[in-house]
Amino acid sequence: VAHRKALLGLAAAVFNLQPSHGLALVVLTGLEEGYTSAMKVLLKQNVSRTMAGSFLGEPLSVCPLIRFSFFDSLPMLNTGVISCLRTIFSALGIPEELQKLDRILWAVASVWWRKHKALKEAGRAVQPSRRVSKIPSTELNGMELFQYLSGQEALYQLMLSTLLLHRRIWGGANNMPTGPMDFEEWAELNQGIERQGEDNVPLHVQSKIYNDIVSLRVPELCIWP
Repeated sequence: VAHRKALLGLAAAVFNLQPSHGLALVVLTGLEEGYTSAMKVLLKQNVSRTMAGSFLGEPLSVCPLIRFSFFDSLPMLNTGVISCLRTIFSALGIPEELQKLDRILWAVASVWWRKHKALKEAGRAVQPSRRVSKIPSTELNGMELFQYLSGQEALYQLMLSTLLLHRRIWGGANNMPTGPMDFEEWAELNQGIERQGEDNVPLHVQSKIYNDIVSLRVPELCIWP
């Protein structure tokens, strides 16, 4: 046990300098069988969340597998846009580079959509989560949200727009808020994100997300350089 703890401590230190090397160390020493399980273990070792988020957004060949497998293990069922983002970024820091953030959000939306589509096809319902949130929420969750979206592309666009709205209003770790944005302006920016530009996400879906964002700062969404 002490030997494993020491190796994990070393791997965590290496990860904070070079994430791919830290993961490889965990696998090559036999502490874990694969990179996804290695990532889960290292995240429990208090590695840099910023480094973890940045690494998972990389275009490296191993990253997509880790991204999808890691996100698949997180409790996304019956979440909405904001609560899903909170789930993801309670484990990871938000990458500074938009391309990396783009890859992460696409994977998140894909996993969320696949999970809820499978439930619909199986004719199953999901019981609301009993986790008590410190942040009041009115957004649509789970299948309530699923029914109003055409696919993962729309969900991905809505997640990105929501994250950028929160950053504008509340700022990031090292950035001051840009200023307020009214709902009409935000909804206009979201026009055409449904059905390849031919339709919009229903306004009542957007308004619930908007009201939640402007009413209270979400700590997990402020972990942004």
